[in-house]
Amino acid sequence: MLALAAAVVAAQVAAAPAPAEPDAAFEQALQLVAAGKRAEAADALEALASSRPDAAAAAAVAKAAELREALGQPHRALALYRRLIARYPDSRLVRRARVRARVLQRGLGGSPGDAAAYADYQRIIGGVPRLEQVRRARALVAAHPDAPAADDARMLLGSASRDLGWPDEAVRWYREVARRNPGTPRYYLARKGEADALAAYGRFDAARAVYRELAATGDRRYRLWAEKGVEELDRAQRRSRLAQLAWVVVALVALGLLVSARRQAGSWRGLARRLARPPVEVWYLAPVALVVVLASATSNGMIARAVRFVLIGALALTWLSGATLEAARRRAGRVSWKRAAVHAAGAAAAVVALCYLAMMHDRLLDMVVETWRHGPEP
Repeated sequence: MLALAAAVVAAQVAAAPAPAEPDAAFEQALQLVAAGKRAEAADALEALASSRPDAAAAAAVAKAAELREALGQPHRALALYRRLIARYPDSRLVRRARVRARVLQRGLGGSPGDAAAYADYQRIIGGVPRLEQVRRARALVAAHPDAPAADDARMLLGSASRDLGWPDEAVRWYREVARRNPGTPRYYLARKGEADALAAYGRFDAARAVYRELAATGDRRYRLWAEKGVEELDRAQRRSRLAQLAWVVVALVALGLLVSARRQAGSWRGLARRLARPPVEVWYLAPVALVVVLASATSNGMIARAVRFVLIGALALTWLSGATLEAARRRAGRVSWKRAAVHAAGAAAAVVALCYLAMMHDRLLDMVVETWRHGPEP
């Protein structure tokens, strides 16, 4: 009897699928995603879920649905989310599946044109470069202006325009979304986007007025948006005042150097002759600056622009300062330590101001602060 029971148990164990197999298949599908083969990965995950109709397949269904969305196949994604909700109601993934199913149902609308617009929108947000996103989103809005996905595209155009430095266009897209969706959550989201864009480009009074409107709705979520927005707005205004002070410092240093150089050269014509020939400081700094500019060009584009701005300004100040010191040396036979110290202090102040202006121009200051506090990303 014991031998028979042992044989039955052994047969059941042998017949059961190895627990490592689904995990291995799932990992293989993820490797296909990493290789850019998203369609093949989605097919593999759906096949895996069909071969394992139990709770272990829930993750495969959820991942397949995400991939179908990214591939611009919203109908298949919706079917997969509904499958996940129906078959695995106890899975922790069901909550997100319900949200995505509602979003997809709304986006697909009630006509083939609505579905086509939503599929286009999913393809637009699936890793397309920013400028190409703008081009495609504009085309989507022009082709399907009343489709539910068109407002998603308008919101995307608002954020992309802000990132690309087009504040007027960003505000225009956000206002259009607000006009088309009065009294809805999307209206307030668009108004927040408008206020953030206004604040980012120094239109503080207009931004503050929009934040006041959000705070006056009485909704706790919108009030928190407004409070955070006003806090960031106050910080942006402080930084703007510091930027104005930085411009004053650069202008005063440059003007002081110019006046001093004119005095040492004896005339404007003499100054022009001095400036026509680069001083030795420029010959030293120029190759170093060139190497730094070329190296920065291989990194983040905003960082590269900031580096170019600082180094061009530093070269101009160095040229002017070096010409002044050379003129003073020729006139008096030597340069006093006081004059050298004043030149060094003025140049240092101007370079610090240029660095601040460069970070403000491309909104790099928050990135620098975050890196300082938490270190570089691994």
